[in-house]
Order: sequence, then structure tokens, then C-alpha cells
Amino acid sequence: MTNIIFTVIFLGFALHDVHVFFTSGSEIKLLYCIRNLFLGYFFFRQKEATNASRNFFEWLIAFMGTTHFLFFSNVGILSIFAFKLGGILICLGVGLSIISIVSLGTSISIVPTNRGIKTNDFYRYVRHPLYASYMVVNFGTVLAYPTLFNVCLFIFGAWLIYKRAILEENLLMSDPQYMDYCSRVKARFVPGVF
Repeated sequence: MTNIIFTVIFLGFALHDVHVFFTSGSEIKLLYCIRNLFLGYFFFRQKEATNASRNFFEWLIAFMGTTHFLFFSNVGILSIFAFKLGGILICLGVGLSIISIVSLGTSISIVPTNRGIKTNDFYRYVRHPLYASYMVVNFGTVLAYPTLFNVCLFIFGAWLIYKRAILEENLLMSDPQYMDYCSRVKARFVPGVF
């Protein structure tokens, strides 16, 4: 049932992105639309979990880590250069998220869940490329719109994403395949760094 709810939510986001594109001309919204269509599709086709969190705190962290970006303010441009650089990072991050979502396929989930261990594409280099792409988008947003609120939201969002990754890894460590994967892929977000 939750997969249907998330399918409807992400398809709603995609429709909103199309509306914003046609009313504002923001090409970035087309990338968001594509990403949200993939999310909707893969949530609809989602695999059955072999292990899933039932912990309210973990669900709350996962939900907040997924939705916090909705609260970024798009006012406060200080320089055209920073705005354009931020836009480039947002496009890069959304593009990386699309590739990561396609790599996850029907294993996609919001809460810590084991629907099969993915080791292809970006997952060969980092354990959480989708979360890393969220941070690239968030950083691009802060560059484009550098308000105190956005900086604080970026810091809070980075903590949520980090915490989400830790909770997910704690659940997945019960799978020997994931333990082997972690021994080969050390980085969580940035290859060779972190």
C-alpha cells in the first residue's frame, strides 16, 4: 500500500514540475519531472522487502531526509555567478539522482529496507550515490539562493541524509552480501573521501 501512496506523491510532484516549467520556463523543473516520473514508476513496481524498519524514529528521519528540500527558499540571489553555478550544481545533482534511481530500480525505498543489494553504476564507487546527489542539489540551491534559512536547512538536511544512510546501513549489515559490499566500497558519499 505504501508503494501506491509514494507513486501518487511522486507523480503529483512530476505534474507540479510540469506546471512550474510551463508557467516560469524553468528548465530545471523538467529534470525534476523526469526524476519524479522515474521515482513514481519504480515505487509502483517496487520489490517486496526481505527486511524493513518498523521504527517510528527511522521512518521520521527517512521522511524528513526525503522532503526537507521542499522548504528551500528561492529568493535571495546575491550574484549572477553564484546563481548560475548553483543552477549547474542543481542540474548535475538531479542528473546524478536520475542515474542512481534507475540503478536502484524496484529496490527503491524511503525507509531503511532490504530489497536487494545494488552494486552497479555509481554504487560501485559509493554506497549512497542517491543521497550524495541530494547533497549536490542542496548545495547548488544554497549557492543560487544564499539565505541564512537555506544555509541552516542545508546543514540540517546534510545531517538528515547522513543519519538516514547510517540507519539504512545498520539494517543492511544483517545481510552478508551487504557486509561484503561494504568491505569493497568504503565511501558513503564521495569516492575516496567520505
